[in-house]
Amino acid sequence: MKLLFKNIKKKIYTLAIIGAMLSATWSNYVVVDAEEYVAQQPTIAFDAAGCLVANNTTGRIIYSQNADAILEPASTVKIMTALLTVEAIERGDIALDSPVLVSSTALASLPSDASHVEPRLMAGEALNVDQLLSAMMVSSDCQACNVLAELLGGSVPNFAAMMNARAVQLGCVNTNFTNPSGYPDNKMYTNATSLYLITAEAIKHPLFNKYFGLQSAVIPATNLCVAPRILVNTDALMIPGNIYYNPAVIGGKTGTANRAGQCLVSVAERDGKKVISVVLGARNRTMIDGNVISMRYYESNRLIEHGFNNYW
Repeated sequence: MKLLFKNIKKKIYTLAIIGAMLSATWSNYVVVDAEEYVAQQPTIAFDAAGCLVANNTTGRIIYSQNADAILEPASTVKIMTALLTVEAIERGDIALDSPVLVSSTALASLPSDASHVEPRLMAGEALNVDQLLSAMMVSSDCQACNVLAELLGGSVPNFAAMMNARAVQLGCVNTNFTNPSGYPDNKMYTNATSLYLITAEAIKHPLFNKYFGLQSAVIPATNLCVAPRILVNTDALMIPGNIYYNPAVIGGKTGTANRAGQCLVSVAERDGKKVISVVLGARNRTMIDGNVISMRYYESNRLIEHGFNNYW
């Protein structure tokens, strides 16, 4: 992936010069300026409903496309849930080893198709905050989100209000959270710019980065689950050996739903440069050779490379 997009600007200029030379030959030696030629070419575009890539050092948006379009975020919402949990830990309200009992109400509000660890969390099961954060950020477990929401806010609706208040503080607009997991809701929406603002704040916290960057985790046996739960990150960019693997990516959160499509927020770092990319509303695409490409991963890698190449 890196090789595909490396030095793309240099290659475009080379082609532009060649094109100018050919144009001179075919047009009675009319000279075409290379930079002017490049400026007239179609601008870069990405296959997503909304996306952006930003310089994390300066906060400059390097590239954006429909970044303020109101879209559904799916499980990328969990970034905000993790941020609020980490901030509560930093304040001393809770601790990583704080015991938490899974309630029946935390489970009841989630349909069976909500993403979950295997086996699912069970009412009456005892875990701690560390394990719930791992389940949420690695396996995208929705039940863990509700358990943390009840711990921090007393109820899921109260916690959603906390999420919205924090979003306003961070400068998010056209954003409304109705649950901590991102499970589809017609009244829940945001945009690529707001997700960038939330992520930019979250990665200021080392504890958040610990969970944001986990490739895998293990939840030990509990009072109701006799075997350890083995968790593997849902983000292909972070899994060595995957065709989309990007070694520069140091953290990410996926989101997938029918209406929302494929979503992904990524943080990547290379050669002293750190970028944040957001992709919302991407889809699978079947290529002419029959291969199916997951555009959230493909386009995230393109955005990341574009960000590195245009960092300053």
